[in-house]
Amino acid sequence: MSKEEEITGDESEKFHVEGYPDVSLGNSTLYTVDFKVNYIACGNNTQSVASMKTGAGIWRGACLISSITATVHTPGGNTNATSYTSSGTSYSQFCCIFYQNHYVVTRVET
Repeated sequence: MSKEEEITGDESEKFHVEGYPDVSLGNSTLYTVDFKVNYIACGNNTQSVASMKTGAGIWRGACLISSITATVHTPGGNTNATSYTSSGTSYSQFCCIFYQNHYVVTRVET
């Protein structure tokens, strides 16, 4: 298929299915968290997730994740969580947690 051809219909669904799983971002903190998912050579996505909720899945096709940053909106002001970083991962489930007096973005194993 040339670069100019548009993927439509059944081909579009096939491409979506063959990509990596959607990114799922959870928030187990008491406050709203703004996430930024950075990909290798694919740009980024952002999503805000309410306290104790999981955001809608983010489609990423064949893009590997290089990092996930998070800002926690506390009553005392915005706090940057410790980021998740990778040389490029296909993992898809992550959560912002409060651990040992720090907010941290971590991978969730299922």
